[in-house]
Amino acid sequence: MNEDVAEFIRLAREGHAPISREERKAIANHIKYLRIRARDPEYYTRRRRMERRNRKGLE
Repeated sequence: MNEDVAEFIRLAREGHAPISREERKAIANHIKYLRIRARDPEYYTRRRRMERRNRKGLE
C-alpha cells in the first residue's frame, strides 16, 4: 500500500483527515438529510414535494 494512502487512512480513523471545503459541505448536507428523514420518512417523496410546492405557490 502506498505510504500516503496508509497515512490518510490512519488520520481518517483518528478523525483528522484533511478534507476540502466542498467535502465538509457535502457531509453536513448529508447529515441534515438524514436528520430530516429520521424525523419524517416521507419528506422527500414525490407527493410531499408537490404538497410543499403547492403551498409555497399559494402564499
